[in-house]
Amino acid sequence: MHRRRKSSKKRLSLGVLPYAAVGLAVLAAAAALSAALTFFVLGSSEYIGFFAAASEVVGACSGAMLCGKYRRRHGLAEGAVVGALMYTVVSVIGIILFGSLKSIPSLIRYVLAGACGGVRGVNSPRPKEVRNLPRCPL
Repeated sequence: MHRRRKSSKKRLSLGVLPYAAVGLAVLAAAAALSAALTFFVLGSSEYIGFFAAASEVVGACSGAMLCGKYRRRHGLAEGAVVGALMYTVVSVIGIILFGSLKSIPSLIRYVLAGACGGVRGVNSPRPKEVRNLPRCPL
């Protein structure tokens, strides 16, 4: 007898929202740290674009890595979804505050970093605190 496959809607559910929120928190912390580094150490705004891109990559990768580590399946797809959700939230905030949308290269950066983080999380050892628990049904 073969196993029943879950629908793709059930596999890629909104269960990734908490991981996107964690990624956004890491993104905000990395952006604040890089802003402080730029202002106090460098004293120049020449590298702001590089630090912004690095903060995006770190945030998307960390959120997706946690998603892959705890959900334990579909790391590439769910990591890309986490990155896309993070891009959506950052774009909405940018539209509200500044009246402009984030660029397409930024979307690609979020999705690729999220996919890489998801794959890394799935291939990492399962955390000790959830080893004896059953898998999440979502």
